[in-house]
Amino acid sequence: MSFSDLFRVIITKLGALENSMNILLPMVKQLIVHFRLSKLSHMECVPKLPVDSDENLEEFERFLDTNTNFEYMVNTLSISGGTTVSQISRRTLERIITNNYARNFNGRKNTEEIFQDS
Repeated sequence: MSFSDLFRVIITKLGALENSMNILLPMVKQLIVHFRLSKLSHMECVPKLPVDSDENLEEFERFLDTNTNFEYMVNTLSISGGTTVSQISRRTLERIITNNYARNFNGRKNTEEIFQDS
């Protein structure tokens, strides 16, 4: 076996190893969060999720005002899973707010239409 053949085999194996690590790393992160979450005691009076009304949103905001509750929700929502930022964001948001209720917000304090004609 020549040096170039050996080099090619090593590069191929390293590429396969990198692909495996890219698959395993998100899974390991989810397990770490899961074990961290399992150490938390069950929270009482957790608001109903996903939020689907102004009243539920206010209740959820009041719940998050307490540091322990905030940390609990961060840990709970962090196990939503996904391998891309888009997947993780979508899954987390689906657990927090319904699509119907989210349509009430446009990121501009409801002072403008979401899409304006140009």
